[in-house]
Amino acid sequence: MVACGLQLQTLELDLEDIGDVSYYFGPELLDYLKSTKTLNTFRYNQQLSPETLLFLFQSPESTIRNLSLVQRPTYHYDYPTVSNHLHKLSIKLFEIDAQDEQFSDEFLKSLSNVDHIKTNMLNKCALIVDNNRGSISISLPFGSIVDDAFGDLIDQLMSNTTISFIYNIVSETHIHGNAQSWTDYDHKLMCIQKVVDKHPSIINKSTWHWQLLLS
Repeated sequence: MVACGLQLQTLELDLEDIGDVSYYFGPELLDYLKSTKTLNTFRYNQQLSPETLLFLFQSPESTIRNLSLVQRPTYHYDYPTVSNHLHKLSIKLFEIDAQDEQFSDEFLKSLSNVDHIKTNMLNKCALIVDNNRGSISISLPFGSIVDDAFGDLIDQLMSNTTISFIYNIVSETHIHGNAQSWTDYDHKLMCIQKVVDKHPSIINKSTWHWQLLLS
């Protein structure tokens, strides 16, 4: 393991796609995460194994509070619920259509245990907002949410009176540059703005729509 023996506070692994990386690298990675007592930030661009996710989300022995993860279409397991208190959690979906988002309702609701959530989900994101009374900020691709889920997202955002900040995420996969896409994108942002203007707890009323990249 590259980081073995080092007392790291931050670990970022950006690996090339060489098939099922977690099969070859996953056990050693999990062993390291279990052994370190100083690591508080972990960023990884490959799919984590169910065992590693369980450790990061639930084990009281995990010291990691800032996580950047990816979800790939080849992963077919339920994400474990989050019982550890996390400061930041970023989940980037790669090559996954909105209708194929497979996160369970239980997992999405458990994200109340995360202070700052960032993800490019387009379909099931309303459940992140629903009943979430623990998160400080939620970052979503608000202008690109699928139509079937957008109305529910609006309702949940209005009923959540504890969230302090929301942020808009944009990526090249969401907006393809045609006029119809941009018209729909702007319309959704205007709908969100109307909610934000009257929202009792959202603080960044004039800057929430600044376009952030999901890293």
